[in-house]
Parts: sequence; structure tokens; C-alpha cells
Amino acid sequence: MHGIKEGPPRIAVSSLRDDSFGVFVMNPDGSGQPRLTSNTSNGLTPAWSPDGSKIAFFSDRDGNYEIYMMKSDGTGQTRITTNPEYDGHPTWSRNGSKFMLEEFPSQIYVMNPDGSRQTRISHASWVLDEFVAWGISTASRGDYVASRSDNSRCWI
Repeated sequence: MHGIKEGPPRIAVSSLRDDSFGVFVMNPDGSGQPRLTSNTSNGLTPAWSPDGSKIAFFSDRDGNYEIYMMKSDGTGQTRITTNPEYDGHPTWSRNGSKFMLEEFPSQIYVMNPDGSRQTRISHASWVLDEFVAWGISTASRGDYVASRSDNSRCWI
């Protein structure tokens, strides 16, 4: 979890309760666990923005798994992808200006947090790209995708 600038630290989790997975936040000691997403659909893999103000997650609430964004208190839930395929596993860049997601069948996209400027960064049809993560580079090339099944890197 990235640090939150105001207030005590919180943990965002996806948990199966009431017959669906939901996004919950809690205190580090496990107390105070409000559900932030609807209990009529799944909400999965919450990812804090680096400044702690937003949480990205994916949900099937519209019939297809897509990426959604909400404020850290659960308000302002907005769908930001509209792809016909499954979108999931959002992860933020270090400065919060971009985030990355996996689109089935295992392609990686980078975009702005509002869903604009979607750019596909994986192109090999034989590579299974999934569960992506941002890497940190000390070189001048910038950030890179660290989790690729063929152990190569896609520089951003």
C-alpha cells in the first residue's frame, strides 16, 4: 500500500462476503472494515493511487470485467474502460500519472487515470502477460513493466 498523506494508514483488500467479492478498507489492526463496492457484483484487486486519494479496481457490475476508479472513501465510482474483453489487475505508476492493466487475452495497456490515452505495450501473441507490476529503474529510461512471462521488459 502506498502511503496516504492525511490521516492514519488504511489497507484496501478484496474479500468474498455476501456471495460476491468486494473492495473493503480497514485499519492496520483489522478494525473498521466498510465495504466500498456494491454487494451485487464483484470488486477485485484494489490499488491505491500513490497519494492515497483514489482506488482503482476491476468489477463485473456492467456484465463484463472493466476497470473502475473511486475516491478512497468509496464515492465517485466511475467506469474508465469500455473494452469488449476482460480488463483487470490495475496498478499505478510511482507518480500516479499513469496506470497499467491487463486485458484478456493477456495484453498490457498503459493509460491515464481517467481512461484516456490507452496504449497497448505488449505485442507478442505467444507471450502470456499477466499480473503486471511497475518496475523502478535507476537508468534514465524511466519505468518499466516488470512482470512478463518471457522475462523481458517493456520500457515506458
